[in-house]
This record gives sequence, structure tokens and C-alpha cells, in this order.
Amino acid sequence: MSSWLNVQREIAQRDWIAEIKVENITHVRIGGYNARPYSSSLNLMEQPRTQNIKGLWRWWARAILAGAILGSKGSLAGGLSDIDKEVSRLLGSTNASSEFFIQTTLNSDPKIIPYNELENVPRVKLITMGISNEEKRLEQYYQKLSLSIFVGARKGVEKHSRDSVMFALSSLIIALIFSGIGSITTRGFGKLKIIDIEPKSPAFRNDIDNLNQLLKSLYKQNSEQSITEGLKKLISVSLE
Repeated sequence: MSSWLNVQREIAQRDWIAEIKVENITHVRIGGYNARPYSSSLNLMEQPRTQNIKGLWRWWARAILAGAILGSKGSLAGGLSDIDKEVSRLLGSTNASSEFFIQTTLNSDPKIIPYNELENVPRVKLITMGISNEEKRLEQYYQKLSLSIFVGARKGVEKHSRDSVMFALSSLIIALIFSGIGSITTRGFGKLKIIDIEPKSPAFRNDIDNLNQLLKSLYKQNSEQSITEGLKKLISVSLE
């Protein structure tokens, strides 16, 4: 099985655009098929899901496209359906596969804490109302999580334009910064810091390096005004 997975990974690497390395800065809760973070039937902790990240990515890509159209035309003349078609072309739909994909992997063993360490947090109290003590025992959270998100392009990176690649990559980065990951991305849960963006495609190395430097500069800022300006620059990469 492991050799087959290695073959799949080697094939996928040919189409990778970049590796985004992230770490959590607040607790992360991952919900499984039954909305619980720990599977008693499988006896394992749920790991970050690409579906969850892809959903946030779609939402932010849609918002950025709407903003770009409003900024250039003053109105959404074609309605949201045109935006949805474009997002579906890039990130997939029930009718077609996406032009861009993501894969995730843990970079180190995560640190996990049990329910009783967060049971007095209001959000945790709310989501655990009415569940049994046994279910509360299985309620667990990531305190320390180091994750790599690989962004790839189907049918080969070279078949995609610079505009579409940079829009896909920058909109994903915006989604990770503003939304985070997990089954709770409000009230401070699931927030991430992007540690590094490593180019995987020579064709877009300079663009990705520039984006990485923009992020590193943003994290060095220590005033509200400078952070706001840095975020505006990041968003403008997608808007352009």
C-alpha cells in the first residue's frame, strides 16, 4: 500500500505549483463525518480535511472575483451566476473536475489536548451541549499543528496562464489567513500563520517568491495601519 501511495505522490508532484507551510496560532477542532473530532470506530483523531480547505477557498475566490468585477464595471451585470461559473471552472463543481487541487500532509506529530482543558470556553460549551460524558471524553483539539498544503494544477502547470495560477494561489492564501481551518473558524478557533511558501514550479518561481516576501513583511508589522496596508497589498494580488 505504501509503495502505491508513493507512486501517486510522485505523479502528483509533477503538477505542483507551491507548498504552503502553515502552523496554527489558536486551537483547531476538526469535525469528522459525525461532526465529532475523534472517531471511536476508527480509534483515531480526525486530521485536517482538504474538503474543508477547498470550501473556504471557493468562498473567498468567489468574493474576490465579485469585488474585481464591481471595481472594474461598477455592477454585477451578469449576476452571481457568471462568477459561480468561473469559480467552478477553476475549483471544480458537481459537473466537472477542478483546474487546481490541493493535498495536505502533517509536518510533525501534532499536540492534542482533551475537552476538559477547554470546557469553560463559551464556544466549546455550546457545541458540547447535550452530548454524553463518553462523547465529551472523545472531544479533542489540536493545540499545536504543523501542516503543508500542496497546490497543484491538473493537466500540467504549463497549460495554465500566470493570471489563473496566481489568482488560485493568492485566493487560497487569503482564505487561510482570514478564515483558518477546522469545524470552527469563528470565535478565535482554527487561525493559522503562514510560515513559508515554497515554489514547486520554475515557471512561477519569481511570482511565488514575491508573494512569499509580501507575507513575511506583513507578519513583521506591529501597527494596525501597517498590517491593514499589508493585507490590502495581498488582496490586490488576487484582484489584479
